[in-house]
Amino acid sequence: MEPVSASIGLAASLVTLIEVAGKSYSALSKFAHRMKHAPKNIQKLCSQVTSLQSLLSIIQGFVDPLRVEDISPELRSLWNSKMSSIRDDLDTLGEQAEKLNLMLNGGTHATWRARLKKVLSDEDIARYKHLLQNYIHDLQLIEAHFKSHKLHDLHLTISAIHTHTEIINKRVESIQPNLKREMKAQFTSLEHVLLRHFEDEDRALDTIRNTGGERHVRRLVNGSLTEVLPSVTVISNPPSVIVIE
Repeated sequence: MEPVSASIGLAASLVTLIEVAGKSYSALSKFAHRMKHAPKNIQKLCSQVTSLQSLLSIIQGFVDPLRVEDISPELRSLWNSKMSSIRDDLDTLGEQAEKLNLMLNGGTHATWRARLKKVLSDEDIARYKHLLQNYIHDLQLIEAHFKSHKLHDLHLTISAIHTHTEIINKRVESIQPNLKREMKAQFTSLEHVLLRHFEDEDRALDTIRNTGGERHVRRLVNGSLTEVLPSVTVISNPPSVIVIE
């Protein structure tokens, strides 16, 4: 059986077993509740069926065809050998519990106990306790297998993330020197542009100062010398205009 098919078959059988266990527990707990001072062995059977049902639900949470990539042959063999037995024994136990509920419809407490021994003898109860305990042990082994499989997948995921992070760090380390060189080149180019700009302004100002007696105005826009206007006599005090004698 292919892994995905195996997981689908396991999932379907789990659904069936959970339903059967639920019916058996419902019948047993109903009997224990209706019959005052029910035998402790009946209470023990209820507890065991509850534990078995809980384990089945936990295993069902692990079984997902989209995530389970492999089910070992040993696990398949264990499950196939136990699944039918668990289902049949739970079915029989549930049917006997239903008979116990029917016998409570008439009679006294003493007759109930007598009928209980006929429907479910002490030997039967002891046998079911032994069977259920073995089934619980088997299901715990199956649960441990799936937990181990999940932890293995988690370890692989963490390793993949770590490897990917190392690759990214190496790429960043290779980019940083090139980025530093590029930024240095850009700053150097900008520095040369600014130096030429200020040198041009200084030459323009020297020309204005050396024009002997003529009045000149230089207009500054955004801090840059853009125009030199001679022979301006009236200025209405704009903040961006400076008069130079």
